[in-house]
Amino acid sequence: CIRALQTNPSNGEAYFLLGQLTADHDNFVKALDIYGRARAAGYSEAETCTQISRCLIALNRRDEAVSMVRQAISAGPADALTLDTIGVVLSRAGLHDEAVAFYQKACARNPNNADYQYNRGVALQFVGRFDEAGDAFRTCLALAPDNTRARVAMVSITKQSKQNNSLHEL
Repeated sequence: CIRALQTNPSNGEAYFLLGQLTADHDNFVKALDIYGRARAAGYSEAETCTQISRCLIALNRRDEAVSMVRQAISAGPADALTLDTIGVVLSRAGLHDEAVAFYQKACARNPNNADYQYNRGVALQFVGRFDEAGDAFRTCLALAPDNTRARVAMVSITKQSKQNNSLHEL
């Protein structure tokens, strides 16, 4: 990314990827700056606004994150990762009802991603749609049998008894 930016200082994709690396190392303040540069260079409005909102929510700047994620939504996000990330931001902002639709879209575009299925299940659980949440967690576990988060979530929404329980799976 650095070499690409030395060659072309307005390379929005290089800034975006550098922002991803920076955010993945939990340096959200610096990532905000880098994503801002990607956006200014004309890189995908939906993707940059989504990632900016992800950084803002991580920094506990909820209102700014929600405002930015709404800009991302207005830009017409299409790829599964962006849709899932929008769902994550909305969920972390406490807007689980809104998040469900974005998780559904992410899963529709990439049904074989266990993380997207898990996120969908959690949001459905939060809004009280337990049967659908169970379906999402089962799909997640079919894709990733060792996903302990989905296993625990499944147990939390399923009645357990001495005779009928998930101890073996756990």
